[in-house]
This record gives sequence, structure tokens and C-alpha cells, in this order.
Amino acid sequence: MPIPRLWQMRVLINQTINKSLRGFNVVIQKLPEPDHRDDGLPPTDDVITEPWLSHVLEMSNRDYRPQVLHYHRRGFEEEDVRLKYIASFLDVRDQRIMEIGPLEAYYSILFEKMGVRENIAIESRTDNLGKCQRIKEKFKLNRTQFLQYDLERL
Repeated sequence: MPIPRLWQMRVLINQTINKSLRGFNVVIQKLPEPDHRDDGLPPTDDVITEPWLSHVLEMSNRDYRPQVLHYHRRGFEEEDVRLKYIASFLDVRDQRIMEIGPLEAYYSILFEKMGVRENIAIESRTDNLGKCQRIKEKFKLNRTQFLQYDLERL
């Protein structure tokens, strides 16, 4: 009896696993190939046409979903360790928080997804505040309030 080749072993293992799982009414299917029909450019907004600095328009929640779910990595960025910190150590469920400098409301969306009771976000720049208000409208951020104030004047 010849020794099966590696690819033959994989096929045999997959067939055995699939047959076993079918007994539990579980089917393993291959994920569809990613949709690359978009032009490779980050999404834009129909109201605020100027460039967006963050990935906020690529995010989704229960109330907003971009046409194509696709993360567009921009070449100048490094990994944001704050996101890992927030996800790993910060529990904001049912808390009232203050967000200073929300920029384009990226973290505001995350805080609402994490169950914050109320988020008071203070932004000093008018352009950024306009983007935050647009994101609030688009994502229906009901627990976030954006205020404009220059904290350097305190």
C-alpha cells in the first residue's frame, strides 16, 4: 500500500471532519472571496466631501454600514495601541465619560458599541466638530453629545 501524499492526507482529513460534523447538522463552507469591486480608495461622505483622516467611514454599527465592508490601510499609519488598551482594560458599560478631542468621532462609535451610558465629547476645531456631528447623524449616536470648546483656555 503506497504512502499517501500530503495533499491526499488533507483531503482525507477534511472529508472525515465534514462527515462527522454533518451528523450534528453543521456544515463548513469556504468564505467567499473578498469583494474587490471598489476602486481601492477609502469611502467618502456625500455631505462632507473633504478628506477624512481616520477610518470612521469604514466602520459599521446597527444603524450604518458602508456599501463595501473593506478596511483601507493607509501607508503612513502605525498601529494604534490605544485601541488595544480600550478593548483590553477599559470597561465603560453604563458609565458617563468625557472624550477630549474626538477628531472625527472614531472612538465615539467604539464607546457606544461598548455600552457607554453617556459620552460628552469636547472638540475645539469647527471642521472636526462638523465631521463629528455628521458621524453622529450617520451612525445614530444617541448617547454621545459633541460640544465645541477650546480646553487650552481653561
